[in-house]
Amino acid sequence: MEAAADDLLAALSSPSSRAGLHSRFAAYLQPFSPHLPAANPNPTKPPPKRTTKQPKQQPPPPPDAAAVRPLAKRFLPFLCRALQLLPPLLRPNPSSVDADELLEIYALVLDCLEAISTCLAGKPYSVLLQRGRFVVCLESSGHYARAEVEAAATLDALRWALSPTPTAAKPSRGAASAAPLLPEPGVAGEAGADPEITTLAVELTVCLANCASKGKVKETAPYERVLLLVEQLRPWLRILTEDSSRKYLTLLVNALSRCAIFLAAESECFNANLVRDFCVATLGECEKAQMIERLPTVARKICSSVDLSWGGSTQLLHDVL
Repeated sequence: MEAAADDLLAALSSPSSRAGLHSRFAAYLQPFSPHLPAANPNPTKPPPKRTTKQPKQQPPPPPDAAAVRPLAKRFLPFLCRALQLLPPLLRPNPSSVDADELLEIYALVLDCLEAISTCLAGKPYSVLLQRGRFVVCLESSGHYARAEVEAAATLDALRWALSPTPTAAKPSRGAASAAPLLPEPGVAGEAGADPEITTLAVELTVCLANCASKGKVKETAPYERVLLLVEQLRPWLRILTEDSSRKYLTLLVNALSRCAIFLAAESECFNANLVRDFCVATLGECEKAQMIERLPTVARKICSSVDLSWGGSTQLLHDVL
């Protein structure tokens, strides 16, 4: 690698050298500018207000391979090394003073990697796997609104990568027919047997659930989306080994439980059917053999959170019990 690249990577690993580091990264990666999104938002800046209906659009195609091959030859080792360093730096202190600077660098490096994705060997969704790690870092840093947007965009890109011409799904809970958020493994070719797809999908679902509950979101759309994802994750979870399945089911149940407890406590703000469906679905995941020991604890916490002054409280307690 070039000396400038080595200096940047050394500064990345040194807390005392991180002031203004994003600007230095941007200057070094300036040759990517024509191939980056026109407006690359600050990863810590909240997005515009969420709307209930968010049309799904096919992601724009990456730049032509011939145009970006010189960039790939020059910068790929640097980008890969930076992506190895960034998650561990954010993990111990996700809310440290350096976190926002590191997240900005992380977003820039990912955009540059995506720009040269047509030149990369290996799995065609490898950049999405990297974006999944970025989403986890955003959520753990407390940037819930931004993490939700990134998780939804990554999920949508994954859907297109697995099934470029998605078919309509059966309507759920009275909703209009729509493309599934996550295709069946059977239509995903070789990717349908890849455990990394399952772990990515679970992590994105967990992130979306945590962003809703930890962000105290009082809109129905995020919770409805999580319910759909839980249903569509089931065939993918069968791909995992028993140990991996238990690990990711635990993450999923923890995230769903937080949402269910929040919905039960704030039930006056939500449709009664949504609150009931979410609580029942959460307990349904607890009933699986690997999670059955969690069932009494989660059910008790949901019941103790129910607002008894809410008109639907008795029916909800009956359904939970």
